[in-house]
Amino acid sequence: NMLPIHEKNDLGVTHYEASSLLVSQWNLQQSVTDAVFSHHDELQNAQKLNTLGKIIWAANRLSNSLIVEKDAPDLSAEQLLGIDASSLPELITEILASVEQVTADIGIHGNSDPLVKSLPSEQIQTNRVRLARKVQAISTIGGVLDNLLKAENLTRIVRIIEESFQILLNIRCCLLLLPDADSGVMRIHLSGSNEHQKNKERSLPVTIGETGIISECLKSEAILHATSTDKLSIDATEIQCLHLLGSDGLVTIPIPLEKSARGVLVAGVREAESKAITEHQETLSLLAGQVGMRIRLERLQQQAANEQINALNRIARQIAHEINNPLATLQNYLVTMSMKLDQPSNLQEDLDLIGNEIQHITKITSQLNDLSSTQMGDDYQKVDINQIVTSAADFYKQSLQPESSITILRELDDNLPLIQTSTSGIRQITGNLIKNGIEALGDGGTLTIKTSVSTETSENSEHITIIVEDNGPGTPADLADTIFTAGVTTKGSGHVGLGLAITRKIVADLGGSISYAAGKTAGTRFAVSLPVKSK
Repeated sequence: NMLPIHEKNDLGVTHYEASSLLVSQWNLQQSVTDAVFSHHDELQNAQKLNTLGKIIWAANRLSNSLIVEKDAPDLSAEQLLGIDASSLPELITEILASVEQVTADIGIHGNSDPLVKSLPSEQIQTNRVRLARKVQAISTIGGVLDNLLKAENLTRIVRIIEESFQILLNIRCCLLLLPDADSGVMRIHLSGSNEHQKNKERSLPVTIGETGIISECLKSEAILHATSTDKLSIDATEIQCLHLLGSDGLVTIPIPLEKSARGVLVAGVREAESKAITEHQETLSLLAGQVGMRIRLERLQQQAANEQINALNRIARQIAHEINNPLATLQNYLVTMSMKLDQPSNLQEDLDLIGNEIQHITKITSQLNDLSSTQMGDDYQKVDINQIVTSAADFYKQSLQPESSITILRELDDNLPLIQTSTSGIRQITGNLIKNGIEALGDGGTLTIKTSVSTETSENSEHITIIVEDNGPGTPADLADTIFTAGVTTKGSGHVGLGLAITRKIVADLGGSISYAAGKTAGTRFAVSLPVKSK
């Protein structure tokens, strides 16, 4: 049979390779996949298959030669399954009659004569190519789901989508536009391989205008595509996307999220690729559905993490309260006992030692209270971010040990606008990040704090960015994707791993976002983005 050879030459994949790949994703037994894959093997290999594999092999062999010559019968079925070769003509006739009856019952009418071709050979070949491409596309999407479920974060999700686009449409880069789960602010998410993004930010805030292809995609819930030759109005967001994708055209695919919320998958296209989109609309919709499912799963996990933080906060407050009461009583007794001593003695030294230990426990309970205090008070006002950052940096600089060689640098944008937000919230965010950086540096290194205001978006969506970066040892690769998860820490015993998780929650409560990346040379880099105008 020359069909597999032609398929391999023309399409790069045979029908049994594509079929076995699909079957393997249905969680069936491995023997089923092997049977599908092996139905074009040589006879000696088929003899090693199980009964199912032998039946499929023999059926395929006989289907390619429905007219059995009595003088030269096919002996393969007899060798594999013990079917008498002389009975094959009668057996095939009965099977054909059964097939015709079944197809007629379900409304399918075809040509029962295998020697008559109902379609021209060119049309047959065209249909085969179209079918093979569709099988390849569906196989690709089937594999994507497994990879999406294993993706650690949004950056990796975007990269997986790009890999799928590369196979289906030869498109290298794409963007994921998603509304923030807490604030609703639309953000562009990029993969780590996007060469058009000059800095390390993988998430950028944007404002969707009333016109343009992205706005129309969100409204119509339809796949849209346009190139520079199309008469389609574009706004600042489309221009930003074109720049990040390095293209002169866009394709937008709606992504269903929770309730009525939607995201948009945006890819850069040229004229030839734009035409190919039409052939893959069904496949792209399937891909978008899988991406939406993965995003919903991500948000459910984050919701569970927030609930875990809230539970830990309640426990921390309860522990602090339960410890503080007896501690206060003990301290009062110590003071009273010290006053009753007429002269210094060894007992006084013991009392001092006990007092020091009680003070140490008091500090721990104070830290528990600080750690669990994530509720924003009624201190929303116009805030000078640079002033708070400077105050926090000076405080921690003065708290360093005399022998410490840690340097704290500030690179602050003097043109920052005042921001309507919570003063206590900003203090806790900057304090937690600076403290985290100092602890990561240990005995020496450089901690750099930067501020800036976004200039790529419209005035209504201006964002202030606070960056805290150190050149310490960095974060282990296996923890990088869970660094904001409650209970995750790189600092060993004595640390409960709540600081960054709570920082992320405060940032979200203020309508912003926080991201982590490796530093430019080494260490860690945290970027906090806050809206100038609160929602």
